[in-house]
Amino acid sequence: MNDKFLAIIEVFGAVDQGNGEWSCKCPAHDDQTPSMTMRPSDDGQRLLIRCHAGCSSDDILDAVGMTFKDLFIGDPVSTRSRVAHTYPYMDENGTELFQVCRMEPKSFRQRHKGDNGEWEWSMNGVRRVLYNLPLIIEKYSWPVVIVEGEKDCLSLLNAGLSVVPTTNVGGAGKWKNAYSEMLCGRRVAIVPDNDEAGREHAATVAGSLVVHDAASIRIVRLENLPSGGDVTDYINLFGKDAFINAVVGTPEWTRSSA
Repeated sequence: MNDKFLAIIEVFGAVDQGNGEWSCKCPAHDDQTPSMTMRPSDDGQRLLIRCHAGCSSDDILDAVGMTFKDLFIGDPVSTRSRVAHTYPYMDENGTELFQVCRMEPKSFRQRHKGDNGEWEWSMNGVRRVLYNLPLIIEKYSWPVVIVEGEKDCLSLLNAGLSVVPTTNVGGAGKWKNAYSEMLCGRRVAIVPDNDEAGREHAATVAGSLVVHDAASIRIVRLENLPSGGDVTDYINLFGKDAFINAVVGTPEWTRSSA
């Protein structure tokens, strides 16, 4: 068995069934008895996962902070990985709901405190909210800037700008309409990473915000940003004033301008 697959099996807490399969409780639903199985593909290049109760593989992976890429042979997932940085997600009252953890070697996972007070590496049953939600509520008159990661939020906060930076857990492609409801009536700028996934994410977010009555929407395209670059890269290269000018100089987005 490949070391990477064994590390993933350990993340799920799966038990060897002795027939080439491992079984565990599915993290994507309230599983009382193990209904999920895992096994290597016939060619040994992928770890196959299946919830026999019907949960999608996407939901299963999302519940433990993984992606499909993690299931293929590639860079090993270290069983000795450690938490390098935590990003807490709070509800409206400042109560922590869950954490996004940046691991070393580099990867991202999510966890929350279970009923026993112990960390659980699962998002099953956990309410998803926007990052910096208490600040979004407190600074109601400030525009909201949606970026693709918690690191970029911290970069904007550290720059001292009068904006509220936020992001959604999981990054590009993981926006939920419930997030847009939290931004009803707000002025919003969406600043995607400079790649195709970022541009698609920005369009999806903008469409959702329109439906949920954001006061105004801008999709900010940062000029001269290297391919794959993000807000942090832009501020490091050109400074916070250039970022402000980019946002202010971007016309409001409408469906007809998409």
